[in-house]
Amino acid sequence: MAEFRKFEYRPSRLNAGFMVDFSVGGETFYGRCTDVSSEGIRAELEGAPPVEATGLLTLRHPIGVLESEARVAYVEDSSVGFAFLFQTPRERGITREFIAAIASYPGNSPAVRLL
Repeated sequence: MAEFRKFEYRPSRLNAGFMVDFSVGGETFYGRCTDVSSEGIRAELEGAPPVEATGLLTLRHPIGVLESEARVAYVEDSSVGFAFLFQTPRERGITREFIAAIASYPGNSPAVRLL
């Protein structure tokens, strides 16, 4: 019998390799972003913040720096998934523009993920 999976929309992700840090509760976790979308990132960090923690996520790409409030969505081994928390439509727009600039940066390509 075939097993069916529930369809879940996920925004396109871009492979990445730039530095990030996440500050929460007086502690800062440093690492490298492995992929990014307009809704969040996945990163490999030194240490793991608690799931559901919210704090300041800083993306340090060669095109510039973006700071955004984010929530830890999951922790799997050394990978941490973050969801951006937008307070205003303007914040969402700025983040989308930043991600679009990363996408057009030489050497970036879409991440392909088969579930």
